Amino acid sequence: MPPCAAVPLVDFLDDLEDPRVERARLPSRHDILVTTIPAVICGADSWTDVELFGRSKQAWLATFLALPHGIPSHDT
Repeated sequence: MPPCAAVPLVDFLDDLEDPRVERARLPSRHDILVTTIPAVICGADSWTDVELFGRSKQAWLATFLALPHGIPSHDT
């Protein structure tokens, strides 16, 4: 059986539809999803938890996310 090729997670995230209206697309969908995945793995079970995780790990997230608008709000 041939080994599976590694595919970056962001390649899958780019295929997801963004349901937000155009004027509400800041921060980027990419920043929201890449912040949400490790937050949920670490036990976040609400958008407030995701925001708290993002704020507490902002320095780490900034090593691979641009975050030009900061950590996404739980209302985003």
